[in-house]
Amino acid sequence: MGSLLGLVGVVIGAGIGLWAAKTTARQQRKSARHELRQQRVRLLNERFATASELLGHTEPAHRLAGVHAMAGLADDWHERRQTCIDVLCAQLRMPYPTEPGAKAPAKKHLAWRADREVRHTVLRVICDHLQEEVSESATSWTGHAFDFTGAVFDGGAFTGACFTGSTVDFSNSEFSSGTVDFSNIKVSGGRLDFSGAQFLGGTVNFHSATFSDGGVSFSDARFSGASVDFTRAKFVGGLMTFLHAEFYDGRVAFDMAEFADGTVSFVEARFTGGKVAFTGARFTGCRVEAYEAEFSDSPVIFDYAEFIDGSVNLRGARLRGGSVEFHMAHFAGCTVDFRHMSLTGGRIIMWAVAQWTHPPLFDDGVLEAPPTDLQLPIEPQPQPQPPEADGLAGA
Repeated sequence: MGSLLGLVGVVIGAGIGLWAAKTTARQQRKSARHELRQQRVRLLNERFATASELLGHTEPAHRLAGVHAMAGLADDWHERRQTCIDVLCAQLRMPYPTEPGAKAPAKKHLAWRADREVRHTVLRVICDHLQEEVSESATSWTGHAFDFTGAVFDGGAFTGACFTGSTVDFSNSEFSSGTVDFSNIKVSGGRLDFSGAQFLGGTVNFHSATFSDGGVSFSDARFSGASVDFTRAKFVGGLMTFLHAEFYDGRVAFDMAEFADGTVSFVEARFTGGKVAFTGARFTGCRVEAYEAEFSDSPVIFDYAEFIDGSVNLRGARLRGGSVEFHMAHFAGCTVDFRHMSLTGGRIIMWAVAQWTHPPLFDDGVLEAPPTDLQLPIEPQPQPQPPEADGLAGA
C-alpha cells in the first residue's frame, strides 16, 4: 500500500513539474514575443525619426531620401501608416516659392527646380501606392486620408489612383501652371474635396475618371484661366457640387461624360467669361441644379446631351449676357424648370432640341408665352392624314 501511495505521489509530482515547466515555457515565449514587439517598435520609431530628419534637411538630395524612407516605413508600419502619409502630405503643404524670374542667378533656378523635384516625387510615391495593382515592393494605401489643404500644384500626376473609401482634401489648394493629371482615377465611397481651390492656369485633367457613391466638391472654387477636363468621366450616385463657384475665363469640359442617379449642382454659381461644356454628356436619373446661378457673358453648353428621367433646374437663375444652350439635346422623361428666371440680354437656346417628353415649366405654366429671349424648339407642323386615318375608308 505504501508503495502504491509513493508511486501516486511520484506521478502527481511529475505532472505538477511538467505543468510548471510548460507554464514557464509559455511565459518565456510570451515575454520573448513582447520583447520582439518592443524591439520592432523601437526600430520603427528610429526609422521614423531618421526619415523625418531627412525630410527637414536643407539639401534637396537628403529630402528625396527622406521621401523614400518615409514611404518605405509606411509600407512596413501598418499601425502608423496614416501618420507616415500625413508627414508626406505635409511636405506638399509647405510654403512653395514662385519660379525665379529670367534675370535671377542660375543658383536660384537650380534650387527652385530641386525643390520642385522633391514635391513631384512625393506625388509619384503616393500615386504608386494607390494603383489597383501596386508593385511587389510596395503596399496599397487605398482607404487612407490624404490632406493637401492649401498646397500649390504646378504639375504632377495621380493617374490611375484608386481612392476607395478615402477622404482626399484639396481644399484651398492652388493649381497655377503645368498639368496635374487625375485621368482614370477611381473614387468609390469616399470624398474628393476641392472646396475653395483656385484654378489659375495650366490644365487639370480628369479624363475618364470614375466617381461612384461618393462626393466631389468644388464649392467656392475659382476657375480663372485654367482648363479643367472631365471628358468621358463617369459619375454614379453621390453629389458633385459647384456651390458658389466662380468661373472667370478658362474652360471646364464634361464632354461625353456620364452621370447616373446623382446630383450635379451649380447652385448660386457665377459664370463670368470662360466656358463650361457638357457636349454629348448623358444624364440618367440625375438632377442638374443651377437655381439662383448667374450667367454673364459666359456660355454653358449642353449640345447633343441626353437627359433621361431626372430633372434640369434653372429656377431663379439670372442671365445677363450669358447663355445656356441645348442644341440637339434629348429630354426623355426629364423635367425642365425655368420659373422665376431673370433674363437681361442673356439667352436660353432650346430651338434645336431633338426631343422632349415634358415641356419646360415657366412662371405662368403656359408654353405659348415663354419669357422674351427664350428660344424654344420649333414645333413640327401637322401633316395631312390619309382618308383611312379619319375613319372614312370604304365610305
